[in-house]
Amino acid sequence: MDSSSLSLPSSLSRNWKHHVFPSFHGPDVRKDFLSYILKEFRSKGIDPFIDNDIERSKSIGPELIEAIRGSKIAIVLLSMNYPSSTWCLDELVEIMKCREDLGQIVMPIFYKLNPTDVKKQTGSFGKVFEKHCEGKTKENIERWRQVLVEVGKIAGYHSCNWDDEAAMVEKIAIDISNKLNILTSSSDFDHFVGMEAHMEKMESFLSLDMDEVRMIGIWGPPGIGKTTIARFLFHQLSNRFQLSVFMENIKTRYTIPACSDDYPAKLQLQQQFMSKIINQEDFKIANLGIAQQRLQDKKVLVVLDDVDQLVQLDAMAKETCWFGPGSRIIITTQYQNVLRAHRINHIYKVDFPSTNEAFQIFCTYAFGQKSPKEGFGELAWEVTYLSSKLPLGLKLMGSYFRGMSTQEWTKALPMLRTHVDGQIESILNYKSLEKVEEHLSNEFTDVRQGLHNLVERSLIYIDSYSTIRMDDLLLQLGREIVRKQSAHEPWKRQFLVDARDICKVLSEDDATSLRNLKWMDLCYSVNLKELPDLSTATKLKELNLQGCSSLLKLPSSIGNVTNLQKLDLSDCSSLVELPSSNGNLHKLPTLSLQGCSKLLVLPTNINLESLNELDLTDCSLLKTFPEISTNIKVLKLSGTAIEEVPPSVKSWPRLDDLHMSYCEKLRKSPHALDSITVLDLNDTEIKEVATWVKRSSCVRRVKFKECRNQPLRPHFPSFLAFFYAGVCESMKIVNYSFCQSEIHISYTNCSGLDHYARDSRISGSTCRHAFLPSGAMPVCFTYRAIGDSVKVKLHERSLPTPMRFMACIVLAKKSSDVAGVEERVHVTCTIIDKQNGLAAIYTVKQSFLVLTENMFTVEVREKVSCSKEFLFEFKVEEDKWEIRECGVFEHVEVIHVHEQVSS
Repeated sequence: MDSSSLSLPSSLSRNWKHHVFPSFHGPDVRKDFLSYILKEFRSKGIDPFIDNDIERSKSIGPELIEAIRGSKIAIVLLSMNYPSSTWCLDELVEIMKCREDLGQIVMPIFYKLNPTDVKKQTGSFGKVFEKHCEGKTKENIERWRQVLVEVGKIAGYHSCNWDDEAAMVEKIAIDISNKLNILTSSSDFDHFVGMEAHMEKMESFLSLDMDEVRMIGIWGPPGIGKTTIARFLFHQLSNRFQLSVFMENIKTRYTIPACSDDYPAKLQLQQQFMSKIINQEDFKIANLGIAQQRLQDKKVLVVLDDVDQLVQLDAMAKETCWFGPGSRIIITTQYQNVLRAHRINHIYKVDFPSTNEAFQIFCTYAFGQKSPKEGFGELAWEVTYLSSKLPLGLKLMGSYFRGMSTQEWTKALPMLRTHVDGQIESILNYKSLEKVEEHLSNEFTDVRQGLHNLVERSLIYIDSYSTIRMDDLLLQLGREIVRKQSAHEPWKRQFLVDARDICKVLSEDDATSLRNLKWMDLCYSVNLKELPDLSTATKLKELNLQGCSSLLKLPSSIGNVTNLQKLDLSDCSSLVELPSSNGNLHKLPTLSLQGCSKLLVLPTNINLESLNELDLTDCSLLKTFPEISTNIKVLKLSGTAIEEVPPSVKSWPRLDDLHMSYCEKLRKSPHALDSITVLDLNDTEIKEVATWVKRSSCVRRVKFKECRNQPLRPHFPSFLAFFYAGVCESMKIVNYSFCQSEIHISYTNCSGLDHYARDSRISGSTCRHAFLPSGAMPVCFTYRAIGDSVKVKLHERSLPTPMRFMACIVLAKKSSDVAGVEERVHVTCTIIDKQNGLAAIYTVKQSFLVLTENMFTVEVREKVSCSKEFLFEFKVEEDKWEIRECGVFEHVEVIHVHEQVSS
């Protein structure tokens, strides 16, 4: 079979005689390990070929060749004496030929062997092979050597990695069973209309006969069939690759929030990706370089389905160098800009099917065949026309009409709106699907039956996590159906999404309009001044009013909302007070009032039983310490006018975290020392605070901002976990001996900081992160170079050694942007072994205050090889920055420092 062909492989269409063909050296494994495997196969209904009746000779005969070619999967049980047998080696030659020509799956089992010894014919295995080759023809030796190299590269099972041989045997049988299921399920694609044409077009994009690693995009609107094409490709091609994975529905399952530190999310996504591709559920990763380290020598097939964010690709397939030669990465998306941004040039645009293909698709779902049943021809053509040739719309309409009589078809057709422009919108505007409406109405009196009917009609599906999912197009259709429940009285509907309908409900005088309300999100409704009467909203559980900057007050009726579990009032900058009826909200765990700059008072004489966290940050007019719950665990008061901590807080049993801004009155409240954990200082007149903080037993975080009169060398306790100083011009250096190994230290625009002291912190501190101002790279970086790469030469070592390095880069802005804006910088450090070409990648992301130049240092740890020379390469993802200088020194301490340069 042509390796570049996408026609259906013969391995999926031929008649098989056996499930599995085992190749093995009898004396090594027949009586124990092989017998266990065959027993496990039989228990799982797997039919292996048994060669008991075949007489062994110097060469394999036609019967054995037929058995190999007639088996779906070949397992090669490689043992110490396997290469001592011409019979075994010739079997392996035939097996690898079937793998290439027929797409046969080959699974090696390295029994008490190192796979490298098989691939390179080294060790005891190599000695046995060399001895067997004595007197053999050069042609045979070369054939055997080639297939041993090939089988040694295939991911398989290594018995030395298993403590329990029985567990390994069971896992092998389960793996075989799953692969057989995949091969069998390929017949599911036989009925797809137009797939052959798609495959013909995809051949040139995939170029399967080339060894280069290639990324291919499949691009088109929702519902066009991108996922179907990708799934078809995956089922056809996965057995030609060492490893394969289909990551489905990434847009929904793996969305990474924007404007946040996306590193943890990318780490989690790569972990899930690696867990699937290597089939290990508990797989854990420590950094984003793991995918490349594990896959760079593997030929893999990766399908990333429904991608909508560039960071998703960065997490799972950032560079082609992550994967071995011949690998193919297929990405489906409706966003062409994501593909372009990832530098993917091979993009297949999925077009709408032809009129005849659209008709066949509809008929497939409506009648179970590619043509209409007698008497339905004209009706089928009309619905096909209304579906606008969108494959998803054709599927949904076909599934809806399936099983209906011609009378039911005739009754339903006039109720379908004619499409406007033949685009996707046509499927969103059908006014009536009567049976769907029946299932959605009456609050699902029979939930199980209703869901079952919707699944049967392809209107929803339930994934492996038992989550009900619905396509975006159908979601819009569902909203229209709910709107129809009460077109002129929106408060009678099950949910509201249209702003006009919401305004109508909130402006109603009849309070009963809210009796079914469970969730209300009005965030950033900047013109909202008041809420309606909430007396009847007793079912309300979530109320989000964040950013409602015109909201003056809450109604006293909020006290009736006793089931409320979430109340967000942050940035309600016009809010003056809360009603005392808030005291009835005993199920409320969190109350956020951050940024309510006009808030004057809070209710008194109440005790909210479930309140865990109260955030009053930047409520700048609030002067009275809040005592609305003795059950609070976290209380944030930074940025308020509160100056005293009442002694009663010492009796609050759950208070773990108290944030406050420093003021002189706190000095007179000794009990405050035993309560405050985070202390903010934003006062140009403060002269001394470190001594007071040092006496505290609880303060873990200290933040200075614009404290220009701070002493030259303030002293702080050793147990701090975070220290920040911004625009503290007189601060020369902080005297500290932090014992926290995870401490974060940051100095921003502290122009007086002593350079000698700074350099000593870099070379000797055990802090985790730090920003320190500087005008030049510290002298401790012994290896340095202009530009973005530097060579490091080490002393000879007999064994690979865990090493720690401090790496530093001097960043400069390409343009003269305004300084003082906080930005996020993404820095990649790659260590390349100059002798072996191996690489380890470290990615660091951090926000800091922008200056003209910035020095950024980071600790990297790696178990380096015995090589003497390494190349450190650095890259900054943001185009506005360039790397002017870089440096490295070998570190003996655990250090992780970021440093910022004053211009």
